[in-house]
Amino acid sequence: MREQYGADALLHHVEQGHYFDYLQHVFEQQHFDPFVNSALREFRHMDIAIEEKYAQLVEFLSDYVRDIQSAVEPFDRAQWAKMANVYYVYPRTFNLKDFRLEQGRPVPESDAFFAELDEQDLIFIRDQRCMDSIWFEGMSPIGERNRKGDAGGSPYSIRDPLTINPDYGTVEDFKRVVNLMHKLGMKVEVGFVPNHTAMDSVLLTENPKYFVHKVAEAGEQPPEGAFEYNHTDGKRYFIAHGAFDSMGVHNFFTDTAQLDYSNPATRRKMIEIAETMVREWGVDGFRIDMSYCVTQEYFKRTWNDRFREKNNWPVPDDEPDTEFLYELYSHIKAICPWFATWHEAYDKWNTLSVAGASVIYGKNNIARARGAEHFGYYDAVASLLPENIREVLRRTEFLFWQRGGPSALLFDGNHDEPALKRKMGERYWKGVATFTALLPGGRLFQAGQEIGTDQADKEIEGDLKPLPFSKRSQIDWLHPDEEHVSLYEKLNGLRRYHTLRNPRVAFRALRDMLFEETAWVGYEVTTNSQKDAGYMVLWNPTNQFCDFDFERESSGVYGGYLSAGGYLVIDLTDGQVLMRDSLSHLGISKRQTAQHAIS
Repeated sequence: MREQYGADALLHHVEQGHYFDYLQHVFEQQHFDPFVNSALREFRHMDIAIEEKYAQLVEFLSDYVRDIQSAVEPFDRAQWAKMANVYYVYPRTFNLKDFRLEQGRPVPESDAFFAELDEQDLIFIRDQRCMDSIWFEGMSPIGERNRKGDAGGSPYSIRDPLTINPDYGTVEDFKRVVNLMHKLGMKVEVGFVPNHTAMDSVLLTENPKYFVHKVAEAGEQPPEGAFEYNHTDGKRYFIAHGAFDSMGVHNFFTDTAQLDYSNPATRRKMIEIAETMVREWGVDGFRIDMSYCVTQEYFKRTWNDRFREKNNWPVPDDEPDTEFLYELYSHIKAICPWFATWHEAYDKWNTLSVAGASVIYGKNNIARARGAEHFGYYDAVASLLPENIREVLRRTEFLFWQRGGPSALLFDGNHDEPALKRKMGERYWKGVATFTALLPGGRLFQAGQEIGTDQADKEIEGDLKPLPFSKRSQIDWLHPDEEHVSLYEKLNGLRRYHTLRNPRVAFRALRDMLFEETAWVGYEVTTNSQKDAGYMVLWNPTNQFCDFDFERESSGVYGGYLSAGGYLVIDLTDGQVLMRDSLSHLGISKRQTAQHAIS
């Protein structure tokens, strides 16, 4: 805030005591060392100039927070997740045969993905794609009842989470892949879907009471959002479809069954499933689908307060008073301290943070108190509004600096979003790809994105996934889009050179030296020990040319112009341009004086 607004804009908070009241509240709530409150009382009553008091206070707090970070960091063995570059692989669409042919390698003997995936495939993904983690999605058998599309159904309608789809191999085949990845220093994430299962899942066979249900009466028909299920216990049940609540409206996944997190038995079962994946399969983390839907407040509102009451279904008398996700993490962390979680979450950031989430999707804005918002990276960049992008950069700067709590998973595309070029258009997609790829920290990247894969099913309204679930599609590795290949080869080269997984990398948003609200946005990436070793990325998300002028404390003034949608990547060591579009230009670099730049 001091860098953004200047110290003078903040001094009155110290002078009038407001900042001390705030700090006292923070430290008392968190049960910090009593020494801190004692020191704050001394600062409050110091009889010195307010500017000096402010400077000393900031220095004291900065040192104290650094000490806390240093003390906490060794205990969080899942810090790796916040720096992981995650490659999304869906066996059904990956097309291992053409992946090998494109490299000039022998094709696999069968289509069984996990039986055929070998060490060379993984080395290629690690070294050529700059990925250190793979998220394997859709590994389990998909339900047959009410299956959607003609491609084999949705991978989120799971019939048995503890088996591998026989089309892809066996559990033993998958465990072999896990061992290979660990040998290569890579991490393994799998999809974990806690909100719902398939309508013919093994859990429904085992116990219908794991689900939001009602025992049906004679002649009664299921309400909207539910289906009939006849169990081997001789009873006829109504089972709710999986859903999420949006502004009081249930959006049902009509090929799924909704698990009931007000039932302790459901929680125990799901934790048992998770433990098997960790203990027996050896996975390092979960990408948790729709995780906010199973938080206490959200689940109660969606199912107990709305669906059950509306349809006169029995509402549980006693509900658990602990977040399921906290129970899950506590149990799994005791088994595997380095275990991490990535959350697909569009709400309940604070709840997920308290529960112990490692990383949360940086997708959409999340409302905060007093009308403020946490800006989501994907939506901010897609808006092409510089003010939104600046705000998300400030938040990214904070999340990258902090050592406790979850970070944001950054991406410019995933399996649910349109292909980047389709989403952003010809003018902007390269700038977005560059701006995103060179950010340090965790990143999600869909297999096929690097060659421009876009097989969106235009016949299904709203389904613009690059590899749709609704129709048969596979990555066409043999016919890549050369623009994408060329761009990502350059970006991956820069990522390799600057080792963006280094936890000692420092990130800072750039600000114009003359105008706060400029058309351009940018950031710098350095090491904590060498402030002039690294690079800067500038981007103009608007539809008009813009000038830029900014100053770095250690290296002077930079100036030039950016075309509409244009970008520049600048080496901090020598001021040279590493990447650019065809029209943008760096006119003044650090080797010229500030006076020259302004004149």
